[in-house]
Amino acid sequence: MVVIDPHTGRVLAMSGGYAYGGTEFNRATQAKRQPGSSFKPFVYLAALENGLRPRTIVLDARWKWSKGGVPTWKPQNYHEDI
Repeated sequence: MVVIDPHTGRVLAMSGGYAYGGTEFNRATQAKRQPGSSFKPFVYLAALENGLRPRTIVLDARWKWSKGGVPTWKPQNYHEDI
């Protein structure tokens, strides 16, 4: 976690691990980020601007998509095991 003063840009606090003695790896500055972490705020903001409320329940179950003669498509991971 990094806490920054929005007015000055100064770093107020930074926490990147739980046991510096066990490992000197600082997750706040050295960890690679997944792309989803950077665009989620934009997706959430777009949802709020389009009528969804913070209490809205969103179905997150598996689903399949098919249309006309197009083969059925479903999201899956790299190994195609889900």
